[in-house]
Amino acid sequence: MDSLEARLKFIEVIKTLHKTLNVSKDTSPSTAQSSATDPVHFYLMHYEDHYEDFHRCLFETAGSMDSLDRLNVLIYWSRLISSLWPRCLKEMDGQYNVAGRVVHDYLLKDLNKMVQLVTPENDWKALTNLQIAIDIFLYIKKIIGEVNDTEVHKLTCPRSQFKLDENLFSKLKLKSFELNWGSPADSCEDAIKDTLDLLVDRRTKAIFLQECFKQHGVINIPASSSANTILHRMENDRERHKKSKEHLWFTERDYSMLEVSEFDILWEQNRKGMTRDDYQDIKQLHRLAQESYLYQI
Repeated sequence: MDSLEARLKFIEVIKTLHKTLNVSKDTSPSTAQSSATDPVHFYLMHYEDHYEDFHRCLFETAGSMDSLDRLNVLIYWSRLISSLWPRCLKEMDGQYNVAGRVVHDYLLKDLNKMVQLVTPENDWKALTNLQIAIDIFLYIKKIIGEVNDTEVHKLTCPRSQFKLDENLFSKLKLKSFELNWGSPADSCEDAIKDTLDLLVDRRTKAIFLQECFKQHGVINIPASSSANTILHRMENDRERHKKSKEHLWFTERDYSMLEVSEFDILWEQNRKGMTRDDYQDIKQLHRLAQESYLYQI
């Protein structure tokens, strides 16, 4: 596959992430059908020859999308890192292999720029991407072994512990949305630190927006997304939420929905079996079922 064909196919992969991202997480290059449905599989099959082209395609295609749709690209970005990280090895000369170069010199190095695309400046609606972007950032830090609770405290602390500065409070009183938004540095040695600063800035804006709503009620914020894009995003969020619950078999509770004493009373009341009222209720339900359209011939 030449460079042009690879770019065209990869652009199509990126544009259809909303359909294929949750289809499969299997990254083993086993079947042709898997490569057709799993975008991570496609990348792993061809990145060694085309990783530079693929990297440009990710930014160019994401830049042409609505900010709400770019979240899928960031999720895809994180899955590429998690899939390539175990393959990162250093050669005898101390240089990284292809997977290592892709992860360190491209995906991690430009993480701040991709996060900025997902949460662009002055795009208030894009703050709906923020929590997932934070979760992805923490996940990536865990993968690469840079977990520091002190550094990420402003991302993980409760809302009550996150303090707005005086300048934002004055803007809040005036109901002014002319704020200074942070942006990634053109060239920085630590893209992870720059990404952290960017996410903290966006969380500040999100909390500012929440406080503004609490004080002033309904606020008018320009939204450039079409209704179809918003509905599309809602469907993706529902699908992602459903996928996240697939392996959650129970929910822990610190309390009982029914007090023990109340349960014992109800249990004792019904230990004698069915009463005449119960049989009458069943007869009534049977009559209603017979009259239902489900039982009509």
